[in-house]
Amino acid sequence: MYLSMSRDKKLDELLTFICNEYTRLLDVWIELGVNEDGAKDRFSAACQHVRDVVIELSEGEEAMRATVFKNIEEYTRQDQEYSQSVKLEPVELKAGISPIEKEEALRERVLQMERMKVERLRRRKQLQAEELFLCERLNIPPHVLPKSRVPSLQDLEDLRHSISLLQSEQERRIAQLSNLHGQMSEIIESTGLSPETGDERELICEDLQDVNLSTGVLSRAKAFLLKLKQRKVELEEKRTGLTAELECLWKRLEVSQEEQENFLQKHCNLKSVDMVALQDEVERCHGLKKEKMGQFLAHARAELSALYKKCCFAEHGKCRDYKSASHLALCGIQSSHQERCFPLIVVPSAKGSGV
Repeated sequence: MYLSMSRDKKLDELLTFICNEYTRLLDVWIELGVNEDGAKDRFSAACQHVRDVVIELSEGEEAMRATVFKNIEEYTRQDQEYSQSVKLEPVELKAGISPIEKEEALRERVLQMERMKVERLRRRKQLQAEELFLCERLNIPPHVLPKSRVPSLQDLEDLRHSISLLQSEQERRIAQLSNLHGQMSEIIESTGLSPETGDERELICEDLQDVNLSTGVLSRAKAFLLKLKQRKVELEEKRTGLTAELECLWKRLEVSQEEQENFLQKHCNLKSVDMVALQDEVERCHGLKKEKMGQFLAHARAELSALYKKCCFAEHGKCRDYKSASHLALCGIQSSHQERCFPLIVVPSAKGSGV
């Protein structure tokens, strides 16, 4: 009712304005001496111009109205599509709003949905890149999301949860591999052992942040550690045997306790240089033992030769028996070392004729 009254008022005002201006124009034309036909022509031209302006304005507004309704239809369709893709309810507009207000509200809603879609796709790409890196390092299949649709908030949350689990698994495996790495390094440091293959060299690399963390790598690390432990046990057994043999030889060679302790302290590890030193010392002591044994046997032969002369001068037959016994005694000395040689030598020298 108000719009109708306002429109009628505006039309009345427009008609009054045209009549007043037409009267003023007539007065101007009469004053200028324009005849009636000329005045009609001029007025017709002016009216046509006004008519053209009004028609152009009307057509523009009609086009704008058509665009507004078309936009409303298109924005409504887009809003429904975006709402479905991002798992949101379509917009509910207030009742009684004008088409222009409806168009503006729907346009803002669609722009919001577009920004949300772009952000979710960007976030999905970022999360999938993080997940892919962890999965490749852990040799675990990634979480699969359909690429044909916009990810929902739950999809993104599932990705974040998957990444969290993968990060925890990565930390656990790094700690496990670090522990294995520490044990391997300790054995290698104490024994001087070195990796024999490329895989073994990779297993003891310093930077664990870049190493592959698959279960296969952990299994190989455990196998390599077991191998190192076995080699260490073998070296310890070998060292124990060499040390025991050395202590026996040192005792027979009457090496001082201080010399023994100094040598063992100097070569206290399982490294090859220490093991070689122990082996060389064993061989050196065997050489000394053999040399002293030769000296002892030569001395024993000299004593026995003297006994031959002393014991065999009167009884030639018994001397032959004594030589046989002496030969057997020397063989016994050579085979059973010093412990058994003294009784064999002391007996004939007790009274000179005790054989």
